[in-house]
Amino acid sequence: SSIISLAFISIAPIGILIGPEISAAFTQNKETLKQVMKKYLLLCFSIAFITMSILGFFAKEILLLYQSNFIDALPYTYACLINIFIFGVSMPLSKMIQYSYHGSEIGAKLTIYVLLLQIVACEILIHRFGLLGAVICYVGINVIYNIIMIIVALRIYRHETFGSQAI
Repeated sequence: SSIISLAFISIAPIGILIGPEISAAFTQNKETLKQVMKKYLLLCFSIAFITMSILGFFAKEILLLYQSNFIDALPYTYACLINIFIFGVSMPLSKMIQYSYHGSEIGAKLTIYVLLLQIVACEILIHRFGLLGAVICYVGINVIYNIIMIIVALRIYRHETFGSQAI
């Protein structure tokens, strides 16, 4: 988990940098938003891939730095590396949702529903499968969160008013 946190810390600043351009795309038109989103989804996915590859390659050495039994978690760490991709893709999607007309309301509802789902899933999976259940919950909830965000982003893209249409 600490390795995944390192990856999140290394790519999180991109979320700050992409916000203004995504916000500005809403003041223009659908095609502009589509191009901006494609650009940032590809950029974030690429950076996440590079980060995941580097951390995956050095995961064993990083875990050995802790000088404890963390090395036993290496197989689970490799499984959790998928969350780096998920996080990379979620940054532009979350910004798109945030800057939409009803973004704060949508974001709040999405967060509450996913949190409740995570609590229930973890309660069931961890009790049943232990550490493996925790990994399944950790990765699974983030996959579900991204799928929901993709659906919401597509709905926003189809139904949002842009630029002069909004006036």
